[in-house]
Amino acid sequence: MSNRQTGIYLRNIVFGGLDGVVTTFAVMAGATGANLSTRTIIILGLANLLADGFSMGVGNYMGERSEQQFNKKVQIKFKRTKPFISGLVTFVSFMILGFIPIIPIVFFPQVSFQGVLLLVAAVLFILGSLRSKITTINWLRGGLEMTAAGVVASLIAFYSGELLATLL
Repeated sequence: MSNRQTGIYLRNIVFGGLDGVVTTFAVMAGATGANLSTRTIIILGLANLLADGFSMGVGNYMGERSEQQFNKKVQIKFKRTKPFISGLVTFVSFMILGFIPIIPIVFFPQVSFQGVLLLVAAVLFILGSLRSKITTINWLRGGLEMTAAGVVASLIAFYSGELLATLL
C-alpha cells in the first residue's frame, strides 16, 4: 500500500488493530480474573478473535456502504474509499493484532497476566506511535494514548471477571 492508500485506510487499521488487541485480551483478562482454566481462556480468546474480527470487518463494510449510499442520495461528494477494502483492512488488522495476546498463553501457559499485559501495552504503544508516520500526531503522544486506552480496558475486564466470579 502506498502512503496515500495507507492514509485513506488508517482509520480502519487503527480501529481494527486497537479493537483486536483490546477486546481479545479483555475477554482473556476477564476469564483470568475469574480464575478460569488456561484451556478456557484460550478458547474464549480465539472465539472472540474470530467472531469479533468478522463482525468488525462486516460492520465497517456495511457502515461505509451506508455512508456512501446516503451521500449519493443527498448528493454529497463522498470520500474515495472502497467499502470492501475498508472492511477487509479492519478485519485483517483485527485478526493479526488480536492474535498477539493469545500467542504467549498458547506457547507458555504459565505466563502471568502481568506479562501478557506488558506485551499488549507494547503492541498498543507501537501501533499508536506508527500513526505519527502519516499524521501530525507526536509519536510519543500517539503511543501513550493508545496504550492508556487499552490497558485501562484490560484492567476493567480483569477486575470485573474477578468480582463477578466472587458474586456469582
